Amino acid sequence: MPLPPPPGYKFPQQSKIDKRRVLLSCLIFTFLAAVLFILFQRANRVPGSLEQPIAIHSFLLVVLGAGACGFWGESMRQLSLIARSKDSIE
Repeated sequence: MPLPPPPGYKFPQQSKIDKRRVLLSCLIFTFLAAVLFILFQRANRVPGSLEQPIAIHSFLLVVLGAGACGFWGESMRQLSLIARSKDSIE
């Protein structure tokens, strides 16, 4: 359980979306998806296996989908922070 804020402390107010955080979230999700996809492909292709390499369009679909999820998640988080700061002002 977090400690209560000290007396007189005011929480920082956020008035707009922080685009740097949204972009960073996109990049992190994209990078992690690419790393996991490459590791999955290497683990799946064992010597003597007839498994075909995964097509580049599948790779791009997964990586860009993960980036979109990072973008959406961080955007929703930023919007909730803005709404919360507006509620505390009123």
